[in-house]
Amino acid sequence: MSPEQRAPPPGRRLALRFGLALPLLGGGLIALFAYAPALQSVREGIVHGTAATAGGLLPLSGWDVERRGHTLHAPGDRAVEVVKDCDGLPVMLLFFAAVLVTPTAWRRKIVFAGIGLGLLFLVNQVRLGHLLYLSSGSPGSFRAAHETWWPAGLLLSAGGLYLLWAARQVPRA
Repeated sequence: MSPEQRAPPPGRRLALRFGLALPLLGGGLIALFAYAPALQSVREGIVHGTAATAGGLLPLSGWDVERRGHTLHAPGDRAVEVVKDCDGLPVMLLFFAAVLVTPTAWRRKIVFAGIGLGLLFLVNQVRLGHLLYLSSGSPGSFRAAHETWWPAGLLLSAGGLYLLWAARQVPRA
């Protein structure tokens, strides 16, 4: 068998490299932010920034929302506490890793990572507003939205955003 027959086609090599690099880099970043003591103050800052941004954006929609610490309060006994993982960071880190391991120019990666992370941050702000809305009126709906629908929605948003961009970046075989 000749070397040409044994080597996988270029597209398959790219897929294999991506398939190996993404879980390693993405999982590594998520683990760092979850467990590295040196990054816990950074993580706390991200949680604080997420709550502060939601507390500033939600009133712009005409809704009377007040932030006290990391908790958002709205009329009708509605309240949501923003804690670790309410910031959407694991999904954002996975998205960032996917952008970084995509075979394209670094400038394109950096620009799109910034745009994409900003968009995902905004999707997460919508998520927090929706969860605040559901928080007092329907505990069952809140739980389903909080534990199932919004995590899936944020992940699908990241994946869809990435795929739209990557389809224009990766060279065709």
